[in-house]
Amino acid sequence: MSKRGFMPGVEYRSRTSKENQVWMRADWLNDAITVDDAADASDFGYDGLLRTNENRYWVRGMFGGEFADPRWKFKADLDIVSDQDMLREFNSTTAGFDDSQSALEERFGRSLNDISDPIRTSRLLFTRDWNRFGAALLGEYNQNSALGHGNDKHSTDTTLQRLPEFDTYLFKNRVPGLEAVPLTLTADFQSVQFAREEGTDGNRIDVMPMIGLPIVTSYGTITPEVGMQQLWYNTGERDPLPSANGDDSRTNRTLMKYGVTGYTELARVYSYDRTLAITQENAGKSEIIGLKHAIQPRFEYRHVSGSNLSDTPMYDFVDRLGNEEELIVSLVNLITRKQAAIVSGNEEKGLDPSVSTSFDELLWFRLLQSYDFEEAKRDEEVLIYDSKYERRPWNDLEAELRFYPWRYVTFSSRTFYSYYDNQLNRHDHTLTLTAPDYGEVSTGVDFRNNLETNKDFAGTDLEDLNVWKNTLAVSYFNPFNFVAYYEYDFENNETYEQSYSLIYNHQCFRLIFKAKFTPFDDSYKMYLELPGLTF
Repeated sequence: MSKRGFMPGVEYRSRTSKENQVWMRADWLNDAITVDDAADASDFGYDGLLRTNENRYWVRGMFGGEFADPRWKFKADLDIVSDQDMLREFNSTTAGFDDSQSALEERFGRSLNDISDPIRTSRLLFTRDWNRFGAALLGEYNQNSALGHGNDKHSTDTTLQRLPEFDTYLFKNRVPGLEAVPLTLTADFQSVQFAREEGTDGNRIDVMPMIGLPIVTSYGTITPEVGMQQLWYNTGERDPLPSANGDDSRTNRTLMKYGVTGYTELARVYSYDRTLAITQENAGKSEIIGLKHAIQPRFEYRHVSGSNLSDTPMYDFVDRLGNEEELIVSLVNLITRKQAAIVSGNEEKGLDPSVSTSFDELLWFRLLQSYDFEEAKRDEEVLIYDSKYERRPWNDLEAELRFYPWRYVTFSSRTFYSYYDNQLNRHDHTLTLTAPDYGEVSTGVDFRNNLETNKDFAGTDLEDLNVWKNTLAVSYFNPFNFVAYYEYDFENNETYEQSYSLIYNHQCFRLIFKAKFTPFDDSYKMYLELPGLTF
């Protein structure tokens, strides 16, 4: 980094509740190295793109909050970067994309655009819910970081902006005025004003009502649904791009939708006699006094048919919606245990020992399989991102497991088996051991294979993955905590990441020292968290 310059950064966090929190970070650098020759571009980021700017920065963050009336809420995302290479070039540093993405996903449950996406999205969203009705107002700005600094000018930008977008939702419920009839109604309405420097823009209105008829019997529930999606286009400036499917003159489009879902449950309860005597000596002890085994088959079939896409303005995925036909079936095995625990008595208060019962999940196991009828009819000779792919209507068989054999032991697993490759193409396994007042340790493996053979990953540039992840958290030496992380990459036979954190917890603040080591960079950082600081 000494060859590039000094990169300072500042990070701000605030949280008063789950609904009211802020996370922001900004990093900047006066870079001593620029990319003035396209031949050198691959050494720093994107092939064939220049970066003549010395002033480099990345500002990102998320916000969430409520107004005086808590039914009104807002969310905001901020993601602005100086150039297309910034995120990937410095990912291994303290300013890295992966660290920021993990922090945002953990706090807010949503993500920034992928690290390889030159489009960086900032948005502001207001929402309001009533009993049966919801509304949202959105403004979204998409920055194309590959423009400028020696590349195409910003005046050639074809990136779409949603300024504004208005959505309303009618939540699923009985048809108003016909509550005695077992029909359900749900409806979505959206109006978006699209704008951009170059290319077709204008307004699109999207209306989608759906009517369902739940049929509930003692054997299970089946719910057929039927509806339609109607699109209207009010084009402001018609300027078809080279990738357009016609002249963008279309004014409306209709998609017909229908489907059916089904669910049932078979269950059996196993009861056991309690063996623990209700005595003070047994206080704190527990035992299993019952098990419930439930088998839950489910299926979902959906069908969408619509007019062709010719001359349709192509703004986003909604305009590309075509025929769909898919069947999804799953089988869930659920084992719930009933436990009895002896509760201590209190002689001074005249309370005798007693029994309390609780229910918790012992095992959850699901098999899921889907079949894509449209994929079965796809022409294999049509190129997808300049490549041919064989038809694969059978999606991978997915097996997911959650197992809690003991109170402080958790095992989770997801495995995907491909009929076409005749092997496991993905599995994720994690074992976690928790010791209250002492800490936690977890170990797991993540594996991905044969991504290049599957059209679902076409154009993503994702590579095979085979890593071993380990985390150790020690909380015994209060107010000090210690966290260690180790990740090994079996594909490259090297340690990919290791980090060590020492945390001091005070009633007014938290002080964090963290050291992180990767094949690309070693970093050391210190955080001072002030939990009560807000605005």
